[in-house]
Amino acid sequence: MSSKEKSIFRNTNFLLLFTGGLVSRIGNAVHYVGLTWFVLELTGSGAATGIILFLSTIPGVIVSPFGGVVADRVSRKLLIVGMDLIRGIAVIFLSWAIYTDVVTFIHLAVITVILAVCGSFFNPAVSATIPNIVLDRNLQKANSIEHFSQNFSQVIGFALGGILIAIFGVAGVFLLNGISFIISAISELFINIPPVEKTLIKHKTSFFSDFKFGVKYLFKHKTILSLFNTALFLNFITSGIMAVGIPYVFKEVIAVGSKLFGFAQAVTPAGAFIGAIVMNFLPEIKKYYKVFIINITILALLLLGFSFTIMPSVFKAYGVNNVYLTLLVILATLGIINAIINIPIMVLLQRIIPDEIRGRIFGLIMSLSQGLVPISMAITGYLFDLIAAYLLFAYTGGFTLVVAFVMTRVKALRNLNKKAEDNIMTDDVDYSM
Repeated sequence: MSSKEKSIFRNTNFLLLFTGGLVSRIGNAVHYVGLTWFVLELTGSGAATGIILFLSTIPGVIVSPFGGVVADRVSRKLLIVGMDLIRGIAVIFLSWAIYTDVVTFIHLAVITVILAVCGSFFNPAVSATIPNIVLDRNLQKANSIEHFSQNFSQVIGFALGGILIAIFGVAGVFLLNGISFIISAISELFINIPPVEKTLIKHKTSFFSDFKFGVKYLFKHKTILSLFNTALFLNFITSGIMAVGIPYVFKEVIAVGSKLFGFAQAVTPAGAFIGAIVMNFLPEIKKYYKVFIINITILALLLLGFSFTIMPSVFKAYGVNNVYLTLLVILATLGIINAIINIPIMVLLQRIIPDEIRGRIFGLIMSLSQGLVPISMAITGYLFDLIAAYLLFAYTGGFTLVVAFVMTRVKALRNLNKKAEDNIMTDDVDYSM
C-alpha cells in the first residue's frame, strides 16, 4: 500500500480483492437459488430444504471464532486464496455429480458444510485485511464498496438464478459458481498483503491461547463490548422480522403474486447497495455516536410506519397497490439505513482493533451475531401464528426505539469518537494468559 494513495480506485490490491469478491459473491447468490431449487426437486421435502439451510449457517456460528484466530496466525493472503480454491473445487465436483446423475442428498449436505466452513475462515480474513491494504482515510470508502458488493451481488445473483437454471440447468449453474470461485482465487493471488506486526503478543503462543486472548480482549474493552452488545441485541430483534415477517406480509397479508413477491424481496438489498454508493461519496463520518443514534431511531420509525401501513383499516382504505408501493419505499429506505449504520461500525472496529488480533475479534463477532439469527427467526415465525403482523412490526419498532434510548445512557458509547481518533484501544487491561 503506497502512502501516496489518493483514491481507493487506484489501489490495485483493494481492487483485486473487491473484483474477486464480487465475482464469487454473485456466484454464491446464484448457487443459493440453484441449491434450494435442486433440493426440492431431488427430495420434494421442505424439511430437507430446512436441513440444508441449517447446515449452511451453523458451521459459521461454530467455526468463525477459530477461523478468526487462524487469520491472525497465518498468511491472510494464503488463507483467502485457499478458501476460494477449496470452494471452487467442491462446487465443481457437485456440478459433475449432478450432471452424471450420481448426486445424493449426502453430497449436497457435505458440500454445503464445506462451503460454510470455508466462509468461516474467509470472511474474518477479508475483514481483517482491508485496513492492511488501504490508507486509514479511505476506510469508509473501502467498506462502502465492500457493502455495495455484498448487496449488489445478492440482487443480481437472485435475479439471474432462475434465468440461468432455465438456460443451463442446475449442474450448469453450479459449474459457473465453481468457476467464479476459481477466478476469485486467481485475482487474489496478486494481492500484496503486508505481514501482521506483533505488538500486543510478542512471544510464541498456542492456538487456544490466542483464542482465549481474543475473548478476553473483547469482553475487557467497554467501548467495543458496549457497541457489540447494542448491535447484537438490535440484530436479534430485527433479523427475524425482516427474514420471516417481510415474506409473510407480502404472501399472506397483501397476497401479491409471485413476481411482485420476488421484487419486494429484492428491494431491501437494493436499498442497501444504494446506501453503500451514497456512503462512498459522503465525507468520512467523524461523529459515530450521533450517527448511530439518529439512524437507529429512523430504523425504529420505519418499522412503525410499516406496521401502520398494514393495519387492516389502513389496508382497506388505501387498497393493495398503494399499500404495496408504500411498503417498497419503506423497505428501500430500511436498506439505505442499514448501510449507513453497518459501514461506520465496520470502519470503527477496523480502526480501533489492533491488526494482530483483528481476525479473531471479527470471527467472534460474526459467530455470536450469526448464532442469534436462527433463534430470532424461529421465535418470530412462532409469534406470527399468534399475533397480527402489524402488531409484531409495531412491537419491533418500539423495542428498537428503546435500544436508541439506551444508547444515549451508555457512557462507553459516548466515547466512540475519542476512541476512533486514538485509532487503537488504550484501556488499561491485563492480557496475561
